[in-house]
Amino acid sequence: MKIFVRVLIIFGLLLLMAAIFGIYYVQRTAPQTDGNVELSAMDSDAEVYFDNFGIPHIYAETAEDAYRSLGYVHAQDRLFQMELVRRVGKGTLSEVLGADMIETDAFFRTLGTHRQAAQDAARFERLPDSLRTKVMAYLEGVNAFAEKGPLPIEFTLTQIEPEPFTIEDVYATAAYMAYSFAYALRTDPIVEHITQHLDSAYLLGLDLAFAEKDTAR
Repeated sequence: MKIFVRVLIIFGLLLLMAAIFGIYYVQRTAPQTDGNVELSAMDSDAEVYFDNFGIPHIYAETAEDAYRSLGYVHAQDRLFQMELVRRVGKGTLSEVLGADMIETDAFFRTLGTHRQAAQDAARFERLPDSLRTKVMAYLEGVNAFAEKGPLPIEFTLTQIEPEPFTIEDVYATAAYMAYSFAYALRTDPIVEHITQHLDSAYLLGLDLAFAEKDTAR
């Protein structure tokens, strides 16, 4: 009986230590919403205020500093998602997530989103200076967080080492998002036709929010 009690005590202590470590790790990697952060690329101070919903409000003296701040807070909230999305657009998910992603990579490589991203990135220098400086400032903020961290726990679990985000990554992300949003180009006209010529009650089975309105005619 004594041995059994000791085993329970040891097991309980191990669980407690694991819980303490987990809480500490999550808190350490949680987005920073107060205090000061130094970014070498900043031209002047900027202030980021997080409201009760966690939405950042950025105040800066220049547009470039505002975009640097945006890149930083965007990365501290979404860096792992950003990592996966750029890999979807470039067809390189299987490099970090294994053979299960080969089919997905093959699909987007067949679409040519990686080739289009490379071509668009090669033409980036032709864009107006006012636009290019803001995009580069945003990337500076993203990469500042990726370098300084702390990285989200997903990077530890997947053993992914984030590489600096580039202009090509911006276009690859945009290419994937354009593909994902394009679905609405096929469905929205059908939904609108049903609403206007039949009745929105027909949309209830599609679980669309605007179908909840009064359908009486």
